[in-house]
Amino acid sequence: MTKNYFVLVEQPLYLSMLRLAWAHFVAGTYSDAMHWDANEKTRFHVVRRTDGKLMDTVYLSKGFFVFHHINAYEEDEHLVVDMCCYDEGEVINSLYVKALEELFSNPKLPSYPFVSRGKRYVLPLRKFGDNIDEKQNLVSLLNSEAKAYRLSGGSIFLQPETLSGSDPWCPELPRINYDYNGRKYKYYYALARKDETVDNVHLVKVDTVSRTTISWSEENVVPSEPVFIAEPNSVNEDSGVILTSLLYKDDETKVSMLVLNAKTMKEIGRVTFATNASVPGDFHGTFISKA
Repeated sequence: MTKNYFVLVEQPLYLSMLRLAWAHFVAGTYSDAMHWDANEKTRFHVVRRTDGKLMDTVYLSKGFFVFHHINAYEEDEHLVVDMCCYDEGEVINSLYVKALEELFSNPKLPSYPFVSRGKRYVLPLRKFGDNIDEKQNLVSLLNSEAKAYRLSGGSIFLQPETLSGSDPWCPELPRINYDYNGRKYKYYYALARKDETVDNVHLVKVDTVSRTTISWSEENVVPSEPVFIAEPNSVNEDSGVILTSLLYKDDETKVSMLVLNAKTMKEIGRVTFATNASVPGDFHGTFISKA
């Protein structure tokens, strides 16, 4: 969501009513009715917030799957949409307990379905005439490597850029300074892996302007989704701290709360608890000030 638009990303992951009916008779599950169409494109539906009407322009891209959006904003008649993207929907099947047990029993096993990338799609908003060359890049934002081309039928085909540049980070559970939600921003924080294995999970800070990344990690520790807390009355976007909980691979009853400097990703401090039972991992967290 931006100041003037809602953006709905339609992925080529469908619910088959035929499969759903069949699952009822064979004791199948809801997920058995899901179908990923590898030959279909992803479509971006852009809705005006002023009147709730869908824009006439059809925006398409190569098919991809997404769990989490990072941010979106408008700039110079362009709509910028940042997400953690997967090349295909196979990642859903890889989240079954059996698949996860197999993957984590061999941390060096290539985890292809889990390979995500922080990507930026840029949607040009201005109107173009029918005489536009199909080879002409319609994205005119400075320092943007994203591309958009007008197809013969009038739709616009998008090609994204990678937010971490050439670094092979695989990010998920992204968070930002939410004072910049729907606005032009510079940084996002996420859990990430450096390569295509699950051996070590990092906390990363990605600079979407310079395309650079700084990270924090520790052996035998699994961090949770990073939560950004802004410094009171701060001026800079990254003035604040990152909160994350830590689980320990060698002690299931041990858990910590880690505080990082959001500028440098250096540890400020942590508090550690000993519990009476195993502590499960979590997906999402939030911070609510006392005030």
